[in-house]
Amino acid sequence: MEFAIALLLIIAIVSGIGTFLDLGSEADESAYIRTFGPVVMKVAETFDLHAGKMYGTKWFNTLLALLVANSLLCGINWLPKTMNSIKSSEPIKNKNEILSMTPSVTLDASKTSFDNFSQTLNEKGFEIRTLEENGVKMLVAEKHRYSHWAFFITHIGFIIIIIGAVMGRLWSEKGSIIIEEGAMNDTVHLRNGSEKKLPFALALDDFKMEYYSDLEISSPGINESERKTVDIGSELSSPDGKYSIHVDAIYPDAVFENDKIVERSKDFISPIMQVSIIENGIAKEKVFLFPDEKPITTSSGISLRYLIDPNNPPKDWISEIVVISGNQPVGRKTVRVNHPLDFAGWRFYQSSYDQEGFRYTVLEAAKDPGVPVVYTGFIVLLIGVSFIFFFSHRKVWALVKNENGKKILVASSWTYHAHRDARNWFMTLVKESELKMAGGKE
Repeated sequence: MEFAIALLLIIAIVSGIGTFLDLGSEADESAYIRTFGPVVMKVAETFDLHAGKMYGTKWFNTLLALLVANSLLCGINWLPKTMNSIKSSEPIKNKNEILSMTPSVTLDASKTSFDNFSQTLNEKGFEIRTLEENGVKMLVAEKHRYSHWAFFITHIGFIIIIIGAVMGRLWSEKGSIIIEEGAMNDTVHLRNGSEKKLPFALALDDFKMEYYSDLEISSPGINESERKTVDIGSELSSPDGKYSIHVDAIYPDAVFENDKIVERSKDFISPIMQVSIIENGIAKEKVFLFPDEKPITTSSGISLRYLIDPNNPPKDWISEIVVISGNQPVGRKTVRVNHPLDFAGWRFYQSSYDQEGFRYTVLEAAKDPGVPVVYTGFIVLLIGVSFIFFFSHRKVWALVKNENGKKILVASSWTYHAHRDARNWFMTLVKESELKMAGGKE
């Protein structure tokens, strides 16, 4: 355990250093020298601590391998104890041995019978074994015997996570793929400078841009205007507080035909914003706004202006991707920021685009065989931790015997975890069995 803690601390420290010294894949040596200085750069180069190289070095993977071996040996070392712990316990025949445990009680058997005590344990899900010798009745009751596997399962989950992480570092492939609109591509340019030909192709059916829309509102007699970024459903107040302006719709590409709005496409080419001017909860008029034109003065007296700031980054860029396999389309996905395409073990993220003519999109491509292994490890780890916290092995021993002409019942309990309420739940158990003797009344 001490060795495992030391390894975890070392891995955490060097991982923090490696993250701090990573300026990205596009940074050159001069950028590192300017940022960290020549001395730090020399140390970083010696141990491959910079530019994310550390995670692929032999010494770092050796640390991970040692952690896997250590966790595995800890689990194996714990296995005999686990196997022994899940065996059924035997009733205790000696009264003093039971009373030496904490908590323990001595009860008048006329108030708490052996059968009622046994029945209460059975109702609470305990496994019960009974024994009778020379007129002495004994029992041992157990619950959650198999919870001892939790420690072993937790170690296995931890090992699976590390193995998945190592698999990702050793065999993952990352790069980018550029696809022109109306064309397809099946080659990923990997970060190491090589190329990877995919067993399928990606076609860019359509590329769309979305921009942030600003609404500027002015009121007569007030010098300062209100300007905020809006979306469909947004509602703003005029500077004088008399009116509310509700954004009914934003059409990315539309024209007026016969006094009606006709949408031409979903591309952000010729947008129109439709707003309603509301007074006292009643819509007084509807106004259609075109971007970057002069302010429109409405019949209510307020002025409205629709603005798109070209200096702001776009709200979103969207690629309609078609997956081609065997010269046939086998899938379609709208790829946008935080909405990747998954296919055949590859994941494609929206990364960049042609910022001048919007002629192509750039997708980040990644294939990591360790990801499903890591997810499996997290599930196994969660199961183990859940058993540790919610299922504690509990035992109860009891016997009834005649002593000095009086029948007594002695009982004690044991819990695998030192719960604060260990005595409380045991005494509650005793009280419930006493209530059964009293016909359910206290």
